[in-house]
Amino acid sequence: LVQATFFSSLLCFIVGVYWMMRSLKDSVFASVVGLEYQPQAKMFSLVVVSVVLVAYNKIVDIVPRHRLFAVICGAYSALFVATAVMLTSTTHGLVGPDGQPIPPSPERWLGWIHYFAIESYGSLVVSLFWQYLNSQVNLKEAKGQYGLITAS
Repeated sequence: LVQATFFSSLLCFIVGVYWMMRSLKDSVFASVVGLEYQPQAKMFSLVVVSVVLVAYNKIVDIVPRHRLFAVICGAYSALFVATAVMLTSTTHGLVGPDGQPIPPSPERWLGWIHYFAIESYGSLVVSLFWQYLNSQVNLKEAKGQYGLITAS
């Protein structure tokens, strides 16, 4: 029960972070880059997510499975914290030194990075959670715990 509670909480945290970030994705992109560039961002996100998945497949061969989850989640955590800090910057963020919003521009790379990071997080980390869970729980425990993990 303790293990199921831990994994259930972890899944809730992963999905909660994703839904929070997903709700910010479009509004930050519109403020930083411009809403008129969102169709291009959606098309480019397919390419970016594909590249991220190829890189992930290479990392799987290098990093042990039990550490892979921490490495990937740590990288996304660092990226999201760095993005949050940059959004408060008066040079690259949402508001300039005069307190007025900085005009959106497709050349403002922070909006693109933020958009693609959230897109790739949603595609990668939930499936990575299940891979991690499968590597940590044996078949007998899985039969009793997976229902509790998904229901919680």
